[in-house]
Amino acid sequence: MPVSAFRLSILALSAAVLSGAAWAEEPAPMQSFRNVSNEVLLDPSPADWLMWRRTYNSWGHSPLDQINTDNVNKLQLACSNS
Repeated sequence: MPVSAFRLSILALSAAVLSGAAWAEEPAPMQSFRNVSNEVLLDPSPADWLMWRRTYNSWGHSPLDQINTDNVNKLQLACSNS
């Protein structure tokens, strides 16, 4: 009696789970978190958006300067869910 593709996939998944191979290279989620001090929240790094609108005064503007008036016309859509 032939083994169905579904049964083979269940067997392969079970073997991976039991061996730990499926998650062997994944770091534990809590190991990647960093504590954020009040000082960092008051003066965040330009690349960090640690809260809504980036700063306590709700500035909502990025101080980064990679996009400027000389190159803004070169921006292109990179991803869309439509």
